[in-house]
Amino acid sequence: MSEPLDRRTFTHTLLAASALAATGQAEVSAADKDKESSEKKPAEKPDKIPPEALYLQLVLETYPHAKLEGDALQEVQIDIEQQLRRSRVLSKFPLANGDGPAGGFRAFRARDK
Repeated sequence: MSEPLDRRTFTHTLLAASALAATGQAEVSAADKDKESSEKKPAEKPDKIPPEALYLQLVLETYPHAKLEGDALQEVQIDIEQQLRRSRVLSKFPLANGDGPAGGFRAFRARDK
């Protein structure tokens, strides 16, 4: 078994290793950036896909089911569109930093007689 390290030696070793790793990573990333900039071509602008379609695709991939066709699929798409509209309306509502949730609910407890 090796000798136990005191805290100071362990800390110095840890800091030296992290500094070495950061320096090595910085050199690698700088080399990668130079390589990417020389190979970079003007990117074609992809067609903008509406968020509703992306969410619908996510639902179809996450929860595949034979019943998700036709009318059922259209209902899901309508629900997604409604939720996005609601979220946009809520996002536009101004809130201050101190605003909290609405009043809390407390169940009624009858007093003992």
